[in-house]
Amino acid sequence: MRPPTPHGPPFDWSSSSGPLSHLPMLRRVASRTFHYSREGSGPPVILLHSSGLIGAQWKRTVTSLRDRFECTCPDLWGAGQSDVWGPAPQFRVEDELVLLGTLLDDLGPSSLVGHSYGGLVALQGALRWPERVKSVTVFEPVALSTLQTSSQPGDQAEWESLQQPFWLDEQRGGSADWVRQFIEYWSGPGAFAALPGPVQAQFIQAGPVVFGETVACRKAATTLEEYGRMKARLQVIRGGASTKTAARVCELLAGAVPGAKLHTIEGAPHMGPMTHAAQFNGLVSEWLSSGG
Repeated sequence: MRPPTPHGPPFDWSSSSGPLSHLPMLRRVASRTFHYSREGSGPPVILLHSSGLIGAQWKRTVTSLRDRFECTCPDLWGAGQSDVWGPAPQFRVEDELVLLGTLLDDLGPSSLVGHSYGGLVALQGALRWPERVKSVTVFEPVALSTLQTSSQPGDQAEWESLQQPFWLDEQRGGSADWVRQFIEYWSGPGAFAALPGPVQAQFIQAGPVVFGETVACRKAATTLEEYGRMKARLQVIRGGASTKTAARVCELLAGAVPGAKLHTIEGAPHMGPMTHAAQFNGLVSEWLSSGG
């Protein structure tokens, strides 16, 4: 079911683009520099943002957690102040793990929180470093290979639909028209036009990076069986007003990982961690406080 309005409930997009309230930090790894911010004290939590956004997406989540947890919010490769990793067609999710692994080296065993593309990065990190990732909370991760490896014909048909040439076209990928259609795929018809002008410009500027992330998602080939071997505690959250694809990926993922918890935030679209921040932050806080 699509959102009742093109872009869900009203949301102040300026809150997702400005700096967090504390000092930014820079790290150098693999001949590239990435930016992150850190606030709070307590057990470490790393928060991984959605495509087209930056670490500041998590402002309100950090505010809700910082009294009890140390929150680190990186700008993933090519986002915000972080360097671009390389040409979009060659980009892989594994490249993001270079950044994530550096933070885990610094912090030790940590919990991960991820939204959409950041959710996929969090899942891959948990599989790569089972001894260093304590728990994972994801909101509608783009773990699209779950559809490809599902035994249900409908899931495989949905996977095939996501392989349309338009999404993977190196000539058009990342263009203004491509970005518009990307936004409307996830948030419904008219969603891009409903965004404030500066936010439209922000997404268009990020278009080449978002295209690279989209290609990387299609390359990620983790099977449901492989996800089922995840050792970290897993909480999966979906929006009740999001896409059929996002909802199904969440169902498959939660069903594959032993002990995983699946929650639905009623009325929330794909951008639910921001449009329904109170509900999302409450689930994250409760999960982390219970041992995450």
